[in-house]
Amino acid sequence: MALFSTIFFAAAAAVAVTSGDAPDIRPDVSPSNTPAAVWAENNRARLDRLTAPEALRQVLESDKTAEALLTRVAGDGKASDPFVLVQIGAVTQFVMVPGAPTAHRARWTQALMRAVQRTSDEAYRPLFYLDQLRWCARSEQLPELRRLKAEATRRAVRDMAAIVIGEITHERH
Repeated sequence: MALFSTIFFAAAAAVAVTSGDAPDIRPDVSPSNTPAAVWAENNRARLDRLTAPEALRQVLESDKTAEALLTRVAGDGKASDPFVLVQIGAVTQFVMVPGAPTAHRARWTQALMRAVQRTSDEAYRPLFYLDQLRWCARSEQLPELRRLKAEATRRAVRDMAAIVIGEITHERH
């Protein structure tokens, strides 16, 4: 429950939709145009199932299962399923819990990095994936992140890669 509570409001705000596919990032709006807390309460059982440790471990069973969840993030101009975004945020936190298997973190961060590379010419998805990496990336990924920072065609992707690098190295630019 605490894991869910920590990530819910950011995910709900990030995917809120007021009309059509135009995202509304106001913190008091959810996908159904109701306050986020009301949406969460109305969907408590489903959210609890998606963020339960067993469900998160299932996502981390293989590269295929990790990547399957990440491919469900919608591309540019489309609203993502808020349940998907909440579960992704929960997995990101789950791999960082003290005592979590290092293999889980390695699998998740590698899947996130592959997702960034696969979508780096888009506007939204690589930034979403890099934001997850900001919390859980490993020093072994520095070469890939530095290459992305140097070669990405979108400035926002280069800037977010720099932020992730800073989180790993503790250097601020």
